[in-house]
Amino acid sequence: MTDSRLLAEWTDRPYVSVRRRNAVVEHRIRLLAYDHGGVDVVHEVRSDDDRATEPAEWTRREAHEVRGGRVTKVGGSR
Repeated sequence: MTDSRLLAEWTDRPYVSVRRRNAVVEHRIRLLAYDHGGVDVVHEVRSDDDRATEPAEWTRREAHEVRGGRVTKVGGSR
């Protein structure tokens, strides 16, 4: 079983080009705790704005797993 906790949420406008300048991107950081004692920290993004390159569904940007006192980057889209 996995327990999910939302640690942070924010929005930004990361684009500087004239065409995309006002595109809003949502971010969230989630902590996934597993019964075996490990945890994953996941940064996810999404955007409903057609001008943004991020998809409309929450998508993993970066993830780290904590196992046995070690932190390892395990994935992301970029």
